[in-house]
Amino acid sequence: MILTPDQEDAIKEFINIGAGHAAGALSELTESHVKLSIPAIKVVKLADLEKEDDSFTKEISSSVRINFKGFTDGTAALVFPPASALKLVSLVSDEEFGTPDMDSVQAGILTEIGNIILNHILGAIGNIFQQHLEYNVANYVEGEIIKLIEPDDSTPDLVIMIIDTQFNLKDLEITGDVVIFFKLGSLTKFVEAVENVLS
Repeated sequence: MILTPDQEDAIKEFINIGAGHAAGALSELTESHVKLSIPAIKVVKLADLEKEDDSFTKEISSSVRINFKGFTDGTAALVFPPASALKLVSLVSDEEFGTPDMDSVQAGILTEIGNIILNHILGAIGNIFQQHLEYNVANYVEGEIIKLIEPDDSTPDLVIMIIDTQFNLKDLEITGDVVIFFKLGSLTKFVEAVENVLS
């Protein structure tokens, strides 16, 4: 499904509301000013994504995942390239790169950050659409992005919304993606809800 420019702008605006709230919470956590921005959104089928950009689905990443259900069902994840993940964890924890405790520190900190960002984004979506969404506790996943998909949902028709996310913390650019995997038919319900808000 290809989004119209109006739909894309509306979704970007909704996500930015959640990102703004998340930035405020992260600023308190890090005791530094944090800015989150959403420069681009892309919607693509898993099969098409694997054809056009194999590096995205095969890239080793540090991710935090939350499953959600309600008027639309799927999985939301915050995905960091390894370098950005280490940079963010080091800034938040003051832990030096390569220390023995870095792996456990990274999992804990990224889970907390992912929980904050994804909860605010999903909460903003629910509030804007006046629809209830249920979601579970965030969990940390390391490895290929493809592993974020639940085995029962892994189908070529699975639709993925990739939301480019840029972090600005202590004047350092840290990149990541908020990725939403929609179960079959759920993206249509999501877009219908967007259209109802726009009309």
